[in-house]
Amino acid sequence: MEARLRPLSISGEQECHEYSIGVDPDVTVFTYEQPGQMGTVNHFVVRGDPHSSLSIHTESTVETLCSLPFAGLDLLAQDWDGLAKGDIAKNYAEFLAPTALVPLVGVWSGPDTATSVLAYAQALSAEIYGQFEYVPGATEISTPLTEFVSLKRGVCQDYAHLMLSVARAHGVPARYVSGYIYAGDDTGTHGAGATHAWVELYLPHTQLWKGFDPTNNILVGDRHIKIAVGRDYADVPPTKGILRAKPGFSLPSATSLTVDVRIERVGA
Repeated sequence: MEARLRPLSISGEQECHEYSIGVDPDVTVFTYEQPGQMGTVNHFVVRGDPHSSLSIHTESTVETLCSLPFAGLDLLAQDWDGLAKGDIAKNYAEFLAPTALVPLVGVWSGPDTATSVLAYAQALSAEIYGQFEYVPGATEISTPLTEFVSLKRGVCQDYAHLMLSVARAHGVPARYVSGYIYAGDDTGTHGAGATHAWVELYLPHTQLWKGFDPTNNILVGDRHIKIAVGRDYADVPPTKGILRAKPGFSLPSATSLTVDVRIERVGA
């Protein structure tokens, strides 16, 4: 199995000060770093006696640093032409191309373009948030994006994939982010009880990536904890693995997954 659950350390954004992982049944866990911000992967193989359950437990202490998400941003930047300049299309080609989970054509049109890429991104986030309903269990990761658009309900991965699709179709480099979100006492925050997902768009007037959370219609700030970045969910799933039966034994007819994410604020 692979587990991608360690928060990143990124200058000016966040610092992961402590991280631990435990697996039951007890096994040796190997760790390797993926390039860029694709995250830390814990890899392990469970062999030996048959077992009926597998538990992965992680704990992290993370300092988030992005407390002013609007700092340095200009809603009136008129920077659309900047997407065609320099090597943006070449350097960020993987974040402009379609993927199996994020097609670019015939999905959903979204809002009209605005004065700046930032203003458009905010309008797109707001429209997705307003037109779709967050309903855990309404979709699976294999649910096509067109079906999510038809159902008008889904979860954070669906919201993120839709924003990626529309942004890329308009020539804006966009990437998928997996992580956590701290809700505190805010019962209206979606995605706090599990791993969360949002997007980052490249803003020409800042020449930086900026995070947008369409599931909650907010800019990404110090309540978000980043784990990994990819083209879509398939690049950076929290866990993935292969289940094989020991000779003489059968695979279970059904399996279930329980996810429990708890985030506590430990500093002022």
